[in-house]
Amino acid sequence: MLARMSHQKRRPASVATDPAQITALDTLDDTPRPKKWKRILTTLLSRSLNRFEAERHGCHCLNSTVSKIEHKGVTILREPERVPGFAGTVAHVMRYSIAPASRDRALELVKEARAQAT
Repeated sequence: MLARMSHQKRRPASVATDPAQITALDTLDDTPRPKKWKRILTTLLSRSLNRFEAERHGCHCLNSTVSKIEHKGVTILREPERVPGFAGTVAHVMRYSIAPASRDRALELVKEARAQAT
């Protein structure tokens, strides 16, 4: 019979518990990271993205993240494009960018997020 996992975070066995043995790598998990929608919105302020480019920002489902941003009052433009896919095939994806009329709202959201982080 399999033991049930508790909902509490478990510390990996490899993580040091003696303060003298704690390194910078051990503390990386405690570093607060911006939420995914905030990272993507910040990126969209400087450039457009497709789903493969968004992977570099930790976003594995860009269409859902874009939807969340739109629910916050930012209009996102969509432009279909073709990119190289697996084994030389073509992949049809969407390129997302912030509508010029929504740029001020996007900047406002980023400023609010930064103020909450401090």
